[in-house]
Amino acid sequence: MKKPEEISRSPLHQSRTKSLYLSPLQLARPGAVTIKVYDIAGRQVKVLTNGKPKAGPHHVTWDGTDAADHRLPSGVYFTQIKAGEYRAAKKLLLLR
Repeated sequence: MKKPEEISRSPLHQSRTKSLYLSPLQLARPGAVTIKVYDIAGRQVKVLTNGKPKAGPHHVTWDGTDAADHRLPSGVYFTQIKAGEYRAAKKLLLLR
């Protein structure tokens, strides 16, 4: 598992545009990062990022839509973050 100083994240916040964002996702070094959103049944609804960002702070937003850009209903969703050996999940409550 990655050491805590290699990646850090802050709690999810709701922006003024009704998007949810992780602010910031801090990477100590460049590497593969994947962030996905799942519904309460465990179905993947959207991939927010899947790439190799540079080291430093990154902001990731989710506008409450699925992969086809359809607006999702209010409910509980989960994000899954993978960065190297680091894994984390966070529960989201989407309110319309």
